[in-house]
Amino acid sequence: MNDIHQTIVADPLAASLTEAISSCGCMSEFAKYVAERRSVKRWYIAADFCLGDTLKPNDVIAFTVIPEDAPLAALFKEISAVKTRDIKRVRRVPESMIKWLAEDHRFTFAFIVNRRSRRIFGGDVSAGLVIASARKAFEDFRHGPGDATLDAVISRWKALEQKAKAKNFNEALFNDALLVATIAALIGLLIAQNVEPAAIRWIPDRDDMTTAFGGAAFDVYARLLWVWTKPAAVRAPTAGYVRADTSHREDFYDGFNRIPDCVAGSLASCAYVDRVGKFAPAARKHQQMLGVIADNPRIRVFQMTLRHGEAPVVIPVLVSRAPIA
Repeated sequence: MNDIHQTIVADPLAASLTEAISSCGCMSEFAKYVAERRSVKRWYIAADFCLGDTLKPNDVIAFTVIPEDAPLAALFKEISAVKTRDIKRVRRVPESMIKWLAEDHRFTFAFIVNRRSRRIFGGDVSAGLVIASARKAFEDFRHGPGDATLDAVISRWKALEQKAKAKNFNEALFNDALLVATIAALIGLLIAQNVEPAAIRWIPDRDDMTTAFGGAAFDVYARLLWVWTKPAAVRAPTAGYVRADTSHREDFYDGFNRIPDCVAGSLASCAYVDRVGKFAPAARKHQQMLGVIADNPRIRVFQMTLRHGEAPVVIPVLVSRAPIA
């Protein structure tokens, strides 16, 4: 059985994303950003998702690349000094946080994705078939890396294969879990193509997409990063990740995720004029963030359309500082 997830989902999506990122100069800008930090061995990919909230006009996912270019204690001290907050919990973004978000020390990719008919598989390809092929791929991958033992990964996907047979299996959620894991792995590959990192850890905010299905999204991320680095003639980094502990209010990396949270939350909350780059802010805090996004060349926004049977369409969006009146 071929790895259906990789061949019909991951590879075409990665190709479309790579083309869009290259077409607007973002690829060269990101390569320069990473190369400037050539000595950094550990990297993080923070992430936040705003999907399926019908009270917001857009669905948005955002990923922020963070180099560990100082001891973690120093990075945490920096975040603590900024007093980062979840954008949902503030009426106005504090100036200290605006200044921190505006720095070009980190690199953020944000994607406005279509809300209706958002499918990266469908038709004759069911979630069960995707899961079965992925499970077989994991079994053929017994010598690959990962924080979890491969036996545990295979057991997790065998159990998931059985759950997918149920009528109430949430295919839409599984679809989105594959989507965010695939993009995270591609960003990891783009890092590894420009430096030789020892580890690239994906640290998404707590969300159903990454906690559901036993955290299967992390398995997909780790495997894709390994598979994609081999033909690229890149030394594969350790594909680390952090499984969120939902019993705790906060995890150690929550401060890192305030960047993609502010970007995704703001873009999701503002009415968007297709391909024009102008948004109608829903609140003062969102207008503040539109200014940050427009002014920072290392926050890049794309529009992504995913429909089964069609090639993924990814278009760069140049966010305007002048909002729609």
